[in-house]
Amino acid sequence: MIVPHFGLHWMEGDIALLVQQGRVDHILGVQMDFDVKVVPPRRHAFTCPHDISLGQTVSRELPDDPLVNAFLPIPKDLGEKALFVGDTVANKTLVNELLRLSSPKATTLVPLWMYRPEVFTTLLNLTNLQPLVVFGYRNELQMALSKLLEAAMFSPRRLIFMGPQWTVLRQEAERVHTSVQIEHVDHLPLEQIGAARLRQRMMKR
Repeated sequence: MIVPHFGLHWMEGDIALLVQQGRVDHILGVQMDFDVKVVPPRRHAFTCPHDISLGQTVSRELPDDPLVNAFLPIPKDLGEKALFVGDTVANKTLVNELLRLSSPKATTLVPLWMYRPEVFTTLLNLTNLQPLVVFGYRNELQMALSKLLEAAMFSPRRLIFMGPQWTVLRQEAERVHTSVQIEHVDHLPLEQIGAARLRQRMMKR
């Protein structure tokens, strides 16, 4: 079975597979090996950005907040818009913490000026679970931002863009505000909560 990106996939019989770097996991409760290979549309050197352990789960409520919900390791809906949130120290700290929902390892936020549009397109097609977080807007990068938002509309990966409130956005992006603060989530077992939410999603197509 060949898939175009990492993340959640379904095979014949509505069997859900979690495809990550070097392994394929399922929730069937029996030992089964699945021959799955990730073959992206274009060659790249990027590895799977998430590391979710389905065997370590904790069911716990999270704040009902659009930014928090965007970091749950669940594929986005068709036509779902990118999210724009203010680029503040508090929000950056919160976002770094929320990335634990899909990985216990530190995940780097990506500056808008760092890559060409085609590289961002590759990153947006790397997985359908962990969002891509981009920051670093300047006026001269308006065209780059427009191309990024356009690409995100048709990619499997969510895009979270952090910028100043005066940033001009395309219709593919939705401005959100969060009332969640770091102390609301930093004590929670986010890795296990994220795994539990993904297991729930894998139980029903």
